[in-house]
Amino acid sequence: MTKSQICCKIEIVRNKPSARVARSRDSLYKALISMVSEDDYNLSIQSSELCVRANKGRATFFRQYRQVGDIFKLKDLELIEEFSTMKFSGLTQTMVWSRVLIFIAKNREVFDFKFRYDRDKVFRRMIVEIRDEIAPGLKRYDERLANKLFEMLYFEVRGIVKIWIRDGAKVDAVDRVVQRLVYAANNVNRNWGTIFAT
Repeated sequence: MTKSQICCKIEIVRNKPSARVARSRDSLYKALISMVSEDDYNLSIQSSELCVRANKGRATFFRQYRQVGDIFKLKDLELIEEFSTMKFSGLTQTMVWSRVLIFIAKNREVFDFKFRYDRDKVFRRMIVEIRDEIAPGLKRYDERLANKLFEMLYFEVRGIVKIWIRDGAKVDAVDRVVQRLVYAANNVNRNWGTIFAT
């Protein structure tokens, strides 16, 4: 996808689609992840097969997308755009993590699919975006060490969230998961930061 096509897609995301278009996109996305899941992550799905599964006409598909892979790209852009509108500055670590988990729970089916097939680009971008709020202690280290510690934190956080999603992303478990995430961030900063800094 060229830069101009991506910019065009971002404009599509920013200009809120009508309810009918949103339902069509959602239906096509759900049909696609269902087909990919059934066929052991085979991405060679034809638009005609997808339209049959989603019960949508090919004209509907081609009004929205050029090819099947664009469905994933547009969904990623939509998630990133929605997450970017959320405000985190001035919140405690606990409040930040709570908002992140509620956002993930709201989009549980999407994140479940992404984690199952190691397509966590959106999740990584989310965590990078809130890095200073979830790990403020990393600012005291030089950039190289802070980045190394952040990578450690990212993989620990990813594992915790992945298990929570696999267990159903239950909202009543958010407080317990938040405690684990805060502990993980503090542990990386306090213990590993000290080890690597010496």
